Amino acid sequence: MRNLRQFYKNMLPLPRKPARMMIMSARKTAAPPTNAVTNPKSPRRPASPAIGAQWRDRITAILTKGIADLADSALPLPRRVQKGRQSTKAARALLRMAPPGLKRQARGLTLALATVRRRLAEVRDVDALNEALAAVAGDAGLSELALRRLHKSIAGTPSSTATIADALAEASAMLRKIIAQIARWSVPAQRDVVLLDAIADDYRRLKRDANGGLESLDVEALHDLRKRVITHRHQLAFLAGLPGARHDKTMRRVERARKLHEAIGNHRDLDLLTAALDRASLPKSAPARAASLKLRAAIAAQQAKELGRAVRLAGKVLKKPVKAYRPQPV
Repeated sequence: MRNLRQFYKNMLPLPRKPARMMIMSARKTAAPPTNAVTNPKSPRRPASPAIGAQWRDRITAILTKGIADLADSALPLPRRVQKGRQSTKAARALLRMAPPGLKRQARGLTLALATVRRRLAEVRDVDALNEALAAVAGDAGLSELALRRLHKSIAGTPSSTATIADALAEASAMLRKIIAQIARWSVPAQRDVVLLDAIADDYRRLKRDANGGLESLDVEALHDLRKRVITHRHQLAFLAGLPGARHDKTMRRVERARKLHEAIGNHRDLDLLTAALDRASLPKSAPARAASLKLRAAIAAQQAKELGRAVRLAGKVLKKPVKAYRPQPV
């Protein structure tokens, strides 16, 4: 009897898959089209033959805009200096992507951009210190008189208009030379994947350094982390401009990275303000000491807020795995 039941059981037709399951199964086993991306959630599409030219042209466009900002008489001088420095940081981020054959030249131009930034920093540092002091003055609850005295002791005298004009002219001349050199570059199409791989490599380094930098509270570690975040932000912005990229989604990541580097930058500016407060020759009167203590307490409180903001943003900026930024096979 047992053998008979087994016989009839073997004779029964196999159950058929529902039509929906059969369609889904066919989709899983079907070969992907030749232009498919194996990771559809990747922030970019496969490398295009024109990526090298777009990379080169993007760097020259950034620096050309920087020159225009330095010469824009409609902007206040401190803002012109700030925007000029920002253009050198964006260009530096893209120069890090240079493929073999151009790496040595890219390193040389990166050093030249650093010289431009330092030249502009000479007329920017006092303004940055003034901005940091203004940001915490309200929380410190200082009187107007006490704030003026602290400002005079800490911030120092801003650069003269003539000094700033000279710095802007020198920076513009150096940027023109850099643009002329980059414009002559030719990037073979075979190097496109190398260009895009560099973005994933920089993102991997950012993920590696993020936790240690935010936990250590070391001034230099935070400064290095901020530079890596700035690099990631501008490299993402380059990706967003490529044909076929998910522009809106990638630009949201760019904005989160901008907020992260802003929070770390604010924390650093307050560190520099504390250092200036330590160096300052403050009056030894009781009101002056009280004002100094109030200012230090406000700085510490604001730094704690900025650090908490940076930790929250880092969780969002660094959520993607490194492979999400690798060029996808076709």
